[in-house]
Amino acid sequence: MSRFLYFLTYMERKPLQFIYIPLVILFLFGCENPDIAEISTNNQEIPTIKKLDNKKQLLITPSPIPKPSILAEHKKTRSPVKLPELVESNKPPLVNQPDVKINKLGKLIVGILVPMTGNAALFGQDLLSASQMALFDLNGSSIELKLYDTGGKENQARAAAISALDDGASIILGPLFSNTSLAAAEVTRPHKIPMLTFSNNRRIVGDGVFETLKVTKGVPFAISRHIKRLSFSAQGLGIPKPDADLVRKAIHEVLVKDPAAERLRVTWSSGPGPLSSSRGNTEGTLSVASSPGTDWPTSEKVQLSEWARNENGALTGLKTTSYAENVKALHSASEDGCSEAVFLNTSGWLCEGTGTNIFLVVNKILVTPDLSSGCLAGITRELVLEIEKVEERSISLQEASVASEAFLTSSTRDISPISSLGEIVFPEVPGYMTVKVAEKFAELVASNPDP
Repeated sequence: MSRFLYFLTYMERKPLQFIYIPLVILFLFGCENPDIAEISTNNQEIPTIKKLDNKKQLLITPSPIPKPSILAEHKKTRSPVKLPELVESNKPPLVNQPDVKINKLGKLIVGILVPMTGNAALFGQDLLSASQMALFDLNGSSIELKLYDTGGKENQARAAAISALDDGASIILGPLFSNTSLAAAEVTRPHKIPMLTFSNNRRIVGDGVFETLKVTKGVPFAISRHIKRLSFSAQGLGIPKPDADLVRKAIHEVLVKDPAAERLRVTWSSGPGPLSSSRGNTEGTLSVASSPGTDWPTSEKVQLSEWARNENGALTGLKTTSYAENVKALHSASEDGCSEAVFLNTSGWLCEGTGTNIFLVVNKILVTPDLSSGCLAGITRELVLEIEKVEERSISLQEASVASEAFLTSSTRDISPISSLGEIVFPEVPGYMTVKVAEKFAELVASNPDP
């Protein structure tokens, strides 16, 4: 079960721009009725919110982009996309749905954690005023807003969060700073209390890049290659490159706090900026998160995605935080009982998975899509190219259908055999080449943690 064990953010200790009144009003409207908002972490790093109206659930399904004609012959038939409509939902409530508390006056208690003392007191007062004005505009709202002073300090923020929970708060607004938000989250997360922090970090709009590293016995694997690709992705996105020494320091501090970590997520964004698509002029923000690893199946069933990868896109070849396309494809795959989804590109060539590269054995030759297909230059992919003879070239779906074996590569999977790709079933699972590459890679990992 994936969970956050530690989260470390490096940024200027300056007040972030506050959320404007309309946003506070919108949030409070959404939380006025405890039956409306259903919040679940779904074992992911960022909570997801589904809007519910009693027993009716609003389901919105965007139309997929046109698929290559080569995919149509092999694609599993799906229901046609309909316009958004209210449909009856018989799904049981989520097990981690927050426990909404109502006071004796029948009001939902919302705690606001802001600095009312210290250097940022002025910002805290502005945020409080905005929230109070939002309540006034609601006119007779069933919300009770309770103020807690964080003082802009971690210990005080932690104490404020404890006080809010003791007072029966079901929702937390704030805190203002990244460090105080993290301190408060240590208190609220175990109780599944939703927090809406005041932030204008550009990660929210996907203006950032990231890396995922495997950790073995406290040692991150291939850290130099990951930092190099992080810088490459940042440069390609047009944001300043992160300081490599700072990244190493952050990783070290996280692993000291969480020595049992098996996976790290390093994220670098363009930092605070306007609440729009425009980019600000501030320094970037670095965050490092740790979690346990994932137990992958001994062989993976892979869905052939109905959506195509754009090999000519602005983000092609970059590992950015604009990952919604991958999330959607992987969710579709999981609904079909698959652990991964693989894309074709717009030209109909085999490309990559949502978080993996793919290798196949065709006529006893190990092949993988070349970078011109639009696939990401995976770190594990790169190492496999160094330890085994591989042909990088265009691969058609027809050619994949006659492959004797196939496997996926990623930083968390290493070498993972594939049993099927869409309707293609591979006869050897794992095949001779898959076992050979997996053994070589395991030897590399054991002998050199930073190849």
